[in-house]
Amino acid sequence: MQSVLSQLPQIIADSRELVAELLDRSKLQPFQHQLDEWMMPSNIPDSGAYSYAAAGGNSAADMQPDSQLILHGDNLLHMAALLQEDAARPSLRGKIQLIYIDPPYNSQSDYASTIKLPAGDAHAKTHQIKQLAYTDQWSEGIVSYLRMLTPRLLLMKELLHARGALYVHIDWHVGHYVKIILDEIMGMEQFRNEIVWQRDAVGKGAKKSSSQWSRELESIFVYSRSADMKFNQPYKHAEQLTHTQLKEFRYQEEDGRKFKIVTLGDYSQQTIERLRQQKLIYTTRQGTEYRKYYLDEFKLAIGSLWNDIPNLSHGRNTERLPFDTQKPERLLERVLLAGSDPGDLVADFFAGSGTLAAVAERLGRKWICADINYQAVHLTRKRLLADQQRPFAIAALKDYTRLGLLVKQPDGKQEKLCEAVFRLFDAEQREYRQPFYIGWSAKSKTLVLLLAVEHCCTQQTVDEAMRLLEQYDCTMLALLCWQVEAELGQALYRSADDRLQVLKIQDELLDQWKWKASRIKLARRKHRFFTTLPYLQVGLNCTIETQHHVQLELQLEKYDYVSREALPLEARSKPRLLEQLDRDSLSLLDYWSVEVYDEQQRLLYQWHSLDQQLVHSVQLHAETSLFIVVKAVDLLGLTSRWSCMWRPEYSESI
Repeated sequence: MQSVLSQLPQIIADSRELVAELLDRSKLQPFQHQLDEWMMPSNIPDSGAYSYAAAGGNSAADMQPDSQLILHGDNLLHMAALLQEDAARPSLRGKIQLIYIDPPYNSQSDYASTIKLPAGDAHAKTHQIKQLAYTDQWSEGIVSYLRMLTPRLLLMKELLHARGALYVHIDWHVGHYVKIILDEIMGMEQFRNEIVWQRDAVGKGAKKSSSQWSRELESIFVYSRSADMKFNQPYKHAEQLTHTQLKEFRYQEEDGRKFKIVTLGDYSQQTIERLRQQKLIYTTRQGTEYRKYYLDEFKLAIGSLWNDIPNLSHGRNTERLPFDTQKPERLLERVLLAGSDPGDLVADFFAGSGTLAAVAERLGRKWICADINYQAVHLTRKRLLADQQRPFAIAALKDYTRLGLLVKQPDGKQEKLCEAVFRLFDAEQREYRQPFYIGWSAKSKTLVLLLAVEHCCTQQTVDEAMRLLEQYDCTMLALLCWQVEAELGQALYRSADDRLQVLKIQDELLDQWKWKASRIKLARRKHRFFTTLPYLQVGLNCTIETQHHVQLELQLEKYDYVSREALPLEARSKPRLLEQLDRDSLSLLDYWSVEVYDEQQRLLYQWHSLDQQLVHSVQLHAETSLFIVVKAVDLLGLTSRWSCMWRPEYSESI
């Protein structure tokens, strides 16, 4: 077996080839970011999210890649899209001042997010269930991990500003190999330092009785794009000193001003005389002279050992979110203050819980973050909305699954991926009849149709599938699809055909199939990859106020799933969630929004409500035709959509 070290040259060479092919392909067929949602700040002070705000006529065409962006999907593809240039949007090549990433660590662990189900009444116990957030297990161990990370580091270098810096947060599992790869990509001469973060106290918890040296340190490798790196030296000021450091300031002037003393060392006599004139020399009774440092003027340069920022514990830390591996805001604040200025563009392509975006927003930086996990995207959105100052956008790549297949399968063919999907669904593939790969599940006695990657499942697709069901003389049909029309769940729920099950294949399957999971591990997690479509019922009421003025009220009425048995949860977690669904279906919603467009598809208003303060209705005022879109996200991160075109003449018949 080859050592990891001997495989590094090939990993780097293959990664360079992949990146070159990806960038060449993006020139021939541009990767397009597709706007999913504009998030507008509230316009009423102290009102939280309960208002709608004029958006200035923004449309999908107005979105620029250097605006505040949450990108959902594979960061490799998103970075390639940010690098390309076309007539509509300039390239971000060389435009990002600072990139911080906190990628997986090859820890061989799974990480979960915590879902709190609402209590039935004020005295009822709140139940919690776990949902897999992401897996850090790799099919070929560290080799697969490095093959994932290396091409992404190559693209980050291209995005960095000439004075920019790359901060790579890593730990002992793979840090030594990542350092070698960074030396090769960024250049050994551009290595600036290794910041060591002591995240925990040495004697904390199980570390006290461990049979080895405790592991409480993580590293942040800092590389610059050139020799001229922007750097703002951070300091500790008096209010940040520890109790021990403060005790050193035990001397004071007659007016009570505190100071400490240090030896004069190698100060010249000329310097000592100057300090004496400034009254900065302290003389002891024995006649020994020292230099004074006043507490109110004191500042201590922060070095590369960061032991003053504790990790977020599982206790009552108000900053903590239900997402494992979340980093403290103080950590990101120090990074951003040191490596960027207000107005600079910063990025995090492994966004996780969105800490960089939240801190960058507070510090006045422009930002971009990306994550392949839809739970991370939703958590980041909620976090930003809680203290929002500026508009931001959520976007994905158009035709994302097809592009992802080209990266995971260099020849772009679907056959191997289809085989994996059928295996996961306990089905045997039989034939291909455009646009379906056709299989049979003997276990469930079900006809299984897998829609080709390039097709989006619509009502017409469902009708074609049902005709095949009749031809094959089967009683049950499972239709598996990568892309789904936004409101297909609404139509399927209303039709309520017990013979049909339409399931969306989660995009994350592509990622795990290529890099992370063996066939056995994929099979264990199959509940995560085939997900039901949600259904949202919305009522629209009109009240005529004047001849040209109508008040519209949108009311959430019901939330459900088309196939309740196909939820992205382990079997043991489903009963409690379904019990809550039957008791109060709307309580499972974590967020919903209303977007109002004119007939030219320009966004006029955006309103949102989220988690603890979720309200179920909103009022709008209309004078002309409006296109209304309602989006809702539940506690699992599943998204549903409802829309309608309202015209003034409708109000006469309502």
